[in-house]
Amino acid sequence: MRQDELDQELLQEIISALEAKCGHEIVSLDMRSANAAMCDYVVICHADSSPHITALVDEVEERVGAATGEYPFRVSERTKAEWVVMDYFSVMVHIFLAEVRTRFNLEGMWLDMPRTYYAEVD
Repeated sequence: MRQDELDQELLQEIISALEAKCGHEIVSLDMRSANAAMCDYVVICHADSSPHITALVDEVEERVGAATGEYPFRVSERTKAEWVVMDYFSVMVHIFLAEVRTRFNLEGMWLDMPRTYYAEVD
């Protein structure tokens, strides 16, 4: 498989995991055209509470690991977290509490990047 195909598979597994645990307002940003981008994709969503953030992080790690054999290089602190970052090298995942997501507005930093919005799963 080519690297771009592997990245797409990784991205889809991350999205599926976030949807499975009811991550809110999931969006992926395609960073490949950005100058000096540190990754190819950024995935952003928010959770209802710190325990919900932990559940989302755990689901991403478990599902992505089982499907692809890939595990994050680094995951920021999750205990009582308001914002957790998962680093998969080519994909960075940001999981926020809603008010923290609004405050930092990562989507607004990269307005010119192509993005995909994912529908909420009931």
